[in-house]
Amino acid sequence: GGGDASGRGEGKRDKGGHMHQTAASAHDEYTKAAEKKRKREDGPAGDWLQLNPKIAYSQYNKRVEKANYMTPEEYAEVKARRGAEGIDALGGVAASKPSQRGLDRMSSELEARAAKARGRRKFYDEKDVDYINAHNERRNKRLEKEYGKYTADIKANLERGTALPDV
Repeated sequence: GGGDASGRGEGKRDKGGHMHQTAASAHDEYTKAAEKKRKREDGPAGDWLQLNPKIAYSQYNKRVEKANYMTPEEYAEVKARRGAEGIDALGGVAASKPSQRGLDRMSSELEARAAKARGRRKFYDEKDVDYINAHNERRNKRLEKEYGKYTADIKANLERGTALPDV
C-alpha cells in the first residue's frame, strides 16, 4: 500500500523518525544492537567460557607459544628412524612412539594447568565453613553483615551447648 514503508524495510528513515529521536536514545539503540551482535558472535559466556570459540582459540595459541618443541637433533633422529622403517598408511603415526622428553613435557604442562585451576579455588583452613557453594557463601556473608549483631548471643550459646533450656 500507499505511503506505508513497513513492508519495504526502510524503517524510520523513510518516515523521518530519526529526526524526532534524541541523541541519547539513538546511542542506546546503537549500543544495544552492538552488544547483541557481539554476544551472538562470541558465543556463550559466563561459566561456559570454555565453549566460546574465540577464547578457546586464544588459549590454544597460548599453549602453542609456550610449547617446547623438539630440538633440531631430535627431529633429525625421528626423521631418520621413520625413513628407515618406511611410512605406513597412517603417515607414520602408528609406528612412532612419543619420546620420554615429549611425555614429560606434556605431563608438566597438564600439571601446571591443574595447579593453576587449584589456585583459583579459594579455601581457608582457619575459617569456619557455613556454606555449601559460592552463592550460599555470599548470601551468608550478607546475612551476617545485616543480622550478625542480633545473632551473636544465639551462636555463642549454640557453640557452648547451652542454647536449649534445661528440662
